[in-house]
Amino acid sequence: MAVEMLQLDMAYKFLTFNSVPKQLLGITDIRTALSACVVKDSAAEAAKADPKAAAAAAAAEKKDDMKEKPPYMATASFLPWLLKNKIAETMLSLDMHSEIVKKVDIILSYLARNGHLQTKYLPHTRPPSFVDCNPGMW
Repeated sequence: MAVEMLQLDMAYKFLTFNSVPKQLLGITDIRTALSACVVKDSAAEAAKADPKAAAAAAAAEKKDDMKEKPPYMATASFLPWLLKNKIAETMLSLDMHSEIVKKVDIILSYLARNGHLQTKYLPHTRPPSFVDCNPGMW
């Protein structure tokens, strides 16, 4: 898990750069880790519901894929990291590029699923500026 935390810390550093390509790299890494976390949590829930089926599925997967997959962190460690580093607030800040803001959806839904979506995120959203609007619309 230490490797994943280091990767997330590097992704956060990229997210806070002033370069949009670096920010996109950072958010892509965070979204990838979040997706892996969701998959791990789903597998854990399935194992609780039907331990025999989960064990059979794990054995079949291990037989199909001989390479060891890296261990991914679970919600118990990923969620506090998201909250401590204020990832949603950072991505929704007014100085963030619109391409970064577009990618916050998975993080907001993850926070909502885990009961941590708060109204404090709403002031960070912004109406589209005139630059963003299509002049032909009016």
